[in-house]
Amino acid sequence: MPQTDSRDTALVVCSDRNWAFQSLFLLSTLRASDRDGKLDFYYFSPDAPGGRLGELIDEVASFVQSELPDAAYPTSGHIPSAAYLRLAAIQNLAQSYRRVIYLDADIFLDHGCIAELTEVPLAARPLAAVRDWIQWRSDGPKWFRHSYYPRIVPSGGGYFNSGLLVVNSEVFRERGIGDAAYRFLSDHPELCKYHDQTALNAVVNGEWDELSPLWNWQIRPKNAFAIDSRRPRLIHTAGALKPWNDTFRLLPSRFDLTMRAYFASVGLGDEYSAAWPDTYSRPAEFQRAKKLSRQPHDYQVLNEKLAAYLDRTDFVGPQ
Repeated sequence: MPQTDSRDTALVVCSDRNWAFQSLFLLSTLRASDRDGKLDFYYFSPDAPGGRLGELIDEVASFVQSELPDAAYPTSGHIPSAAYLRLAAIQNLAQSYRRVIYLDADIFLDHGCIAELTEVPLAARPLAAVRDWIQWRSDGPKWFRHSYYPRIVPSGGGYFNSGLLVVNSEVFRERGIGDAAYRFLSDHPELCKYHDQTALNAVVNGEWDELSPLWNWQIRPKNAFAIDSRRPRLIHTAGALKPWNDTFRLLPSRFDLTMRAYFASVGLGDEYSAAWPDTYSRPAEFQRAKKLSRQPHDYQVLNEKLAAYLDRTDFVGPQ
């Protein structure tokens, strides 16, 4: 795997052809934020992008063609088999780089510089990540204890979301984290509710460093109200609802509008719109209002449940 003499950190995004547009958009915005050129950028996919899309990807990242993993691994609705490329990409890049930053393609850089994550200290643990969103609330620990997660993390050390990972390559390699995660997937598919994310949590067993949620704000109705006041850097549409399939426009409009403006600016507006048309229609307004009315609106109560976590100052790295 190539590496420059001046950089010790690789950043990687993975997808198959279904999310190639989204991967290009994310890589482009991340690279533009790295004004000092601190990172080497990579895109891992089983599908070699062609045409204008391929040209643009080659401008912002090194493309690595990677085979999809064992088809026997579990998948679900919004988590395809291509999600398993994360493990392969990290294992690959960890051979040549001291630090590997991994991001899911459904993350939106709202502001700031992704290279700030090079300031995360490489401690004796294999990775740094953000706690999964359900544990942000004050009742999160109680929910955690009564869920299936204690079977995954018996140490009680918490369960992270794998949409953003800062990997300490040396520790990751020496402890065989990647291979152990693959074995867990094969041996315990019934426990892998969230697939390789669950497997990674099981292998790490709570021994990870905690980043501020501003680096992986997993947007949900119960925390979306706080986005503009807390100003997270990276916003993760971690559920089935994405900016490109937001039929009822429930997500902040800037996500979809910025993506469409980007693709129009690079000559891919028609192709992107054909792949991901804006399906919103005026008759849908009544249904949109109905869906919004079902979302929680007692923001004072929600803020009280989130504040203790969001106000912490003991996260590792920049906050």
